[in-house]
Amino acid sequence: MKKIIFLLMMTMSFLITVGVQSGIAQKIPLALAGQLIKDDEGVREKKMPAKDVADQMNDVRKVDLNGDGVPEYIFSGIVCGNANCQTWIYRQNGNKYVRIPFEAYAVGIEIGKTSTKGYLDIIVEGHSSAAETELHVYKFDGRGYDIKECFSKKFAKVNSKTGRVTKLKTPITTKIKCGS
Repeated sequence: MKKIIFLLMMTMSFLITVGVQSGIAQKIPLALAGQLIKDDEGVREKKMPAKDVADQMNDVRKVDLNGDGVPEYIFSGIVCGNANCQTWIYRQNGNKYVRIPFEAYAVGIEIGKTSTKGYLDIIVEGHSSAAETELHVYKFDGRGYDIKECFSKKFAKVNSKTGRVTKLKTPITTKIKCGS
């Protein structure tokens, strides 16, 4: 258990916060933006042209999740500020893009070093409060990604007697029940 928590802490220290990228910002292809508009009601409701959708995606990554030589696209929300952003995964199939089932809202995403059923695991970090985030480990089940492990990462502690908040020098990560 301690080894898992240590590995997660090390992995999470390299999280890329949504919207903050090193190097040149990537965009999703226009055809993928068009497919997202067709697939997602929330995106469709914004009534934005595909070019604007492509321009407003955050944390766009091309990652070969299944080792087939064709990268999948992982990207997050349309202008969600400091909130958890909806995140999608698409794979290219010829000239079309197909959504891989994945339900996540994130402030950060990390591609794991381990894989399940031929696809790399994905670690998602999301705000649960101003002083705490949750880490969800998603694993591929043969069709899409599901949450399999959850952790709490606390950045501060509150004195129950005085109510005083103290920032922690090192965040405390503990395993929790998923959905708690």
